[in-house]
Amino acid sequence: MEPNAPRCDRTITPEEAHELRAIVAALPDGATLCFAPGRYPARLLLARSIGLRGLGDGPGAVILDGEHKGPVLHASGDGLRLAVTNLSIVGGSGGPSAPGGGLVVGGSGEVTVSNVVFSGNQSDGPGAQALWASDARVSVDRCRIVGNRGRGGGAIVVQRGPLAIRDSLLEGNAGPNPVVRAANATVERSTIVAASGAPALLLASGSISDSIVVAPSGALAGDAPGKISIARSVLAGAASGFADRGGNRVVDPAAPIFAGSGSEPFAPAPASPAIGLSSPPAGVLDLAGRPRRAGGAAGALEAP
Repeated sequence: MEPNAPRCDRTITPEEAHELRAIVAALPDGATLCFAPGRYPARLLLARSIGLRGLGDGPGAVILDGEHKGPVLHASGDGLRLAVTNLSIVGGSGGPSAPGGGLVVGGSGEVTVSNVVFSGNQSDGPGAQALWASDARVSVDRCRIVGNRGRGGGAIVVQRGPLAIRDSLLEGNAGPNPVVRAANATVERSTIVAASGAPALLLASGSISDSIVVAPSGALAGDAPGKISIARSVLAGAASGFADRGGNRVVDPAAPIFAGSGSEPFAPAPASPAIGLSSPPAGVLDLAGRPRRAGGAAGALEAP
């Protein structure tokens, strides 16, 4: 094995997709299941700690598809550790019996989702379109959560556990509720764009830094005024319930924040108010894999 090769306790191919549930059930606690490139019909119940890793060149090479028959991944159990890396979660469906479409996590534990695309998931119940958790500690790193929908919940809901979102893009998620709802959240170097008529965030406490938050009906809503701190960020829309820690720019949602075209339409426009706000740690990459720079742009993507 190469020094930097991912650990794989078992590798599955698309030809074995019909055995996916049995393969997962047979893995020991803490094992990592790797997926060769391809599409896998998936509605997995996860009752022990596990890693799920795509082996393709980027998250689009491995697709876990719920086929709108239920959540794609449903993990349950206190103390469970779940790591999902380098794949796409699509076609998940939540409703009265399942509080989320893409990934549902019940109980306490630790969940890390990195370099994952959530798209085409839905929830018609009171849960979340892409990711729902009750008490788990949830980290969302370098993810794209785009094109999900639901009448009853936003893209991400974490009821009681802490949530961290870093270097991620959330946009095009349709529905009347906040894109992110959490008891406590840390948002860093991310871009969150709400649909028309919906707030972007509903937080009881937390912090937002080096980010872009856009919502025509309210960029930010806080359950407890002053318990959400914001620094070096762009807020587009009415904002309330936060403590200004400096360096923020409050602008009209119609302002030219994003490029609007090209391979990354949510990269900053040449005159974007996001430019010049952020000074990330050395070596940090943006969502597209480009180096961040001192005096660079807030949000998930560095300015060209």
